Amino acid sequence: MDKLQKTLPIHDRQKIDQYLEAIRDAERRIAIAEKQNVELPQMERPAGGIPDTFAEHARLMFDYN
Repeated sequence: MDKLQKTLPIHDRQKIDQYLEAIRDAERRIAIAEKQNVELPQMERPAGGIPDTFAEHARLMFDYN
């Protein structure tokens, strides 16, 4: 990675650094969450399995009625 970083323009290096820092932050938050002993709520599974159309899938994902 260092070899690649040296060949990139400063703007691209900054973007990669931001991306990698975001990944590290997500990993830290996951590690903290794993240490917590929180009871998760039981969720109902949607009846009928995987939706047949995109519209049905979007309605399910966005909880449209």
